[in-house]
This record gives sequence, structure tokens and C-alpha cells, in this order.
Amino acid sequence: MWVAKNMGVPEETILNCPIPKLVIAQHQERFIGNAILVPNIVFPNSKICRLRGNDAPLRIGYAPSRFLSARAARWDTKGYPETVKMLQRLVRSARKQGLGIEIDLIELVSHSECLRRKSDCDIFIDELVTGSYHLNTLEALCSGIACLTFLDRRTQQAITALTGRTDFPAISVGLEHAHDVLLELCKDRESIRQIGMHSKEWMASHWEPFDFARHFLDAYDQVRSEPHKSFPCRFGGNPALQVATVKLHDQLWRSRAKQWPRLAPPWFTGFKSAVGQVVRNCGLRN
Repeated sequence: MWVAKNMGVPEETILNCPIPKLVIAQHQERFIGNAILVPNIVFPNSKICRLRGNDAPLRIGYAPSRFLSARAARWDTKGYPETVKMLQRLVRSARKQGLGIEIDLIELVSHSECLRRKSDCDIFIDELVTGSYHLNTLEALCSGIACLTFLDRRTQQAITALTGRTDFPAISVGLEHAHDVLLELCKDRESIRQIGMHSKEWMASHWEPFDFARHFLDAYDQVRSEPHKSFPCRFGGNPALQVATVKLHDQLWRSRAKQWPRLAPPWFTGFKSAVGQVVRNCGLRN
């Protein structure tokens, strides 16, 4: 667990702490059963203006915040080298079929620049390896862009618990299938636009920031009424629940990794990761 690691304490210390906890409805929630689910709130970008016409190549965007291999970490990765390799293969396949596509690899830029370039994409990729979604997914969907990410069953359950919906509009695709799915998508520009429009409408209806504020207000009300009491556990110490919540998905991740592209040379990914850390330390990006 990231919090325990950075505090230098055992995970049990964090889990057993009586202080009431909140956790966003992404992969983190499966590790903290006594936390209330809250949304990662995003606000629509009212300044978005996409002017690219039908004759322009379809643009696929990818903006990783980490440059580690998909196999290097269970969660602290966006599968950078494997995803880039998949996209390079996709470009070659598309050209053979006469499809015009281009890749915008958005790296080491400010958040505002990332949003600007993201809004000019037809398709966006968050990350296809861990089983969770991130802020990239939410920003793309709010901008009316068809977005690919891989959602495992536990993440889908968390989204449903938060929204009451089972139709979250992100396209759930693993890295091992992304090439074929993207190639088919790129053959139908109108469907891509329709998916983007639906995504934006869905987010406006079901991920509305001011409506979502109620999750935080309800949690704070509960803390005020019972300040020394932890929130109820959403899943207990039942071994079967522990397997279904965490261990099963970890095993599926290890199995899926066998189908991913070969790793890029370690010196390359190490260099990219180091540069990204320096830029973040300088406050140039989050």
C-alpha cells in the first residue's frame, strides 16, 4: 500500500488505524475495506473546441505519468514501453489497410498542455495493464473522447457502488487485445464520434461534480455524529472475499502479462522514469 510504504509502517498499521478513511473508487479501494468510497471529481472543460475535419488522420492520444514496464510493478505503472510498442504496430497495420491514423504521445508537459492535446484526440488511451482507471480516463470522457482503459471486475464493482450504474462508458480493453480493437475502431470514424458524444453525456449525467459532493458531505456528517468510530467495513476478513477482491485479480494480471510485448531495454525505461521524476520534483507537472 502506497500510504504505508511512504510512512515507513506496516500496512496493518494503516488498516487498523481508527481514524475514519475515505478512498477513491479506483484500485486503491480493494485494500481499504473500512473506508467510504468517494469519487475522483473532474470538471468539464468548457473551452474545448475540436476543429479537425474528416480528412485529418484519426488521432490516438496516450499520456502516461509513469514510464515503467507493465511487468515492473503491480500498480505503479502505465505499461509505457509495451503500450508504445503496441501503438507502433497499430500504425503499421493501419497503413497496410489504407487507414490514416497518428499517435500523439504526450510526455513531460504541463497538465494544461496535456488537457489541450488530449482534447484534440479522437481516441485516448489511459492504461491497459493494471485493471484500474485514472484521472486520464475521466478527463477524456468529460471531453467527449472515446477512451480505452482496462477495468477489472473489482474496479467495475467500485464504479457501480459509487454511481449506481453498470454502463460506465470507458472501453475496457486489455493491452493484449488493444491492437485488434483499435484497428477495428479506426475503420469507423462516425462510431468513434458517437462513442465520444455518449461518453460526455454520460459523465454530465452520472459524474456531475456538485452532485458527487454529497459523498463527501455524508462522510463528514457521519464523522461529526460519531467522531471516534471507524466507518463500517465494506468487506471483512472472509478468506473467500479476500481472494475475490484482491488475489484473483493479481493472478489474472500475472497470466495476462505472458501475452504482452517484450520489454524495452531497462536503461531506456529507467532513463524516462528518472527524467519524469526530476520534472515532477521541479514542480513542472503533477
